[in-house]
Amino acid sequence: MSVRDHYLENARAQITAADALAMRDEVEAVHFLGPTLLLLGFGIEAFLKAVSLDAGVKTDVLRNKPYGHDLWSMWHRPETKDQRDQAEPLSRQCYQDLASDYVSPQAKSPTDPGCLPNLKREVPAADDFESHQRRLSDLYSNASDYALRYPVGVESVPEPMLLISVFDRLVRNYFNDTMIAEVP
Repeated sequence: MSVRDHYLENARAQITAADALAMRDEVEAVHFLGPTLLLLGFGIEAFLKAVSLDAGVKTDVLRNKPYGHDLWSMWHRPETKDQRDQAEPLSRQCYQDLASDYVSPQAKSPTDPGCLPNLKREVPAADDFESHQRRLSDLYSNASDYALRYPVGVESVPEPMLLISVFDRLVRNYFNDTMIAEVP
């Protein structure tokens, strides 16, 4: 298995784990926002590094700026342009899917055991994808002294639902595209 494939498999595993924490149970999801976002950050980092490796960036270069742990910088590198181009329509589709399937805990009927009237958790709008990604990058990197690892003074975090959904699809699309391209 190539280094790129290891990064890609790690990305899939981390994003899947983040999804499991974020969507399994409403109360747990709120308590696990930090770990969910940290796993998501790991997954995005591994994915963007896999894309960079495919573009010819050397493994030792990925350890330093502009790569390292800076998700925002890696996202805006020339080698990730295709993923950025896919993200806008994907964020709209993911938003529609989440909005049609997800029922907020405070919107449930009072007789529903999942009704939690004081728990507000809404699906982020598709237009919020970039701002949520920027906030995640800041919390994940040295821009905030790695606040997701050392959560001192963190008062707000992005809702991970949309980010997880978009990056899960980006990773799956990329994995499928690269696997097809490698078949002789």
